[in-house]
Parts: sequence; C-alpha cells; structure tokens
Amino acid sequence: MKFTYSTLIIFILFCACKNENKNNDISSKAVESTNVSPIVTIPDSVHFTSADLSNEIDLSKYGVPVLIMSPKNSRVIVDSVEHKIYVYANKHFIIETTIEKNNKTEDYISKLKSAAIDKSNFKDFVKLRDEVPCGFLAEYQNNNLRFIVGLQGKDGNSYMFTSGTGSKFWPSNVTDFSSTDLETMYVSGESAELK
Repeated sequence: MKFTYSTLIIFILFCACKNENKNNDISSKAVESTNVSPIVTIPDSVHFTSADLSNEIDLSKYGVPVLIMSPKNSRVIVDSVEHKIYVYANKHFIIETTIEKNNKTEDYISKLKSAAIDKSNFKDFVKLRDEVPCGFLAEYQNNNLRFIVGLQGKDGNSYMFTSGTGSKFWPSNVTDFSSTDLETMYVSGESAELK
C-alpha cells in the first residue's frame, strides 16, 4: 500500500492539535444534523468524559455506514468542500470522520503509528498510552495526546476517526483539547461499529 495525498492529509490532521481558524460563519456548504430536535447548544464550558458517551449517532445517511457514541445532544456537521463529517458536541468534543477509499485499515493505521512514534518525526514522543488493532492513543511531551481509530468497511473503504482539527463550519472557536477531551474522543472513536 502506498501513501496517497489523502493519507498525507489525514496524517497532518492527526498531528495537528490546535485550530488557528477563528471564522465562526456557518457556510451554506455545511450541512447540520442531529439526533434530537430542536438543536440544543451545549455550552463551551462543558468538558466530557467517557461516561458522557450516551448518544448513538448513525452516520450512514452521510455515506459512512457506522454507529458512533457521543455526548447527548451532539450533532453531525458535514463539510462538503473538504469531504469530512464531524460529530460535534462543543469545542471540547469534535470527532472528525474521513473515508480512505479501498484501503486496508490495519495496514494504514500501522503506517500512521510507525510515523507517529518515530522520534525523527516527532522528537516530543513519549509513549503509546493505548493501542488497539486499528487505532492508538499517543502521548507527547506536556501531556499532549493524539489519536486515530479506524474501521474496515464491508465496501473496502477505511473509516477513520480522529479529533477535529479545524473547520470554518463549527459553531464555536476551538481551543487546545485537554487530555481528558482527547481521551474521551478516543473512546468515542473506539466505540464506532459498522452498521
């Protein structure tokens, strides 16, 4: 398997931890959905833990045949320009979903993990905090965490989940995610299952 342009983009997104984009405009190119009606805005002061992952979201109507757990009142935001799907609760919980066409998920994650723990790429790498066959949670200096989790679809595609790293379509500005935020999103990614 060779790295493609989209592989490079996912790796860059995986490595990014901070959003510098302060544009709050919801563009007409973004589509919003939710499992509840009406949309309930979760205050940005709220942080979540894995115990808060009580809402199952079905991403199949967005082309991703997956169910994923998220905090109550989370919603789906589709960025049709970047071809990304976000499960959004507030600025402390944003799962970015990408589709890697015709990829073997385990091999893909293995290559990303090799790059992520390579000290020649990331001198601040400390350790892998958790590892599953198709995902990992890596720790870097200053308790900085990064993760990616993948699922192999029946259609041959890989569905990747990582922390959202920046979109003009989000309703709030994003600050640095805390370790607890990232651990919670990692557990959410691990909860994903094929529909």
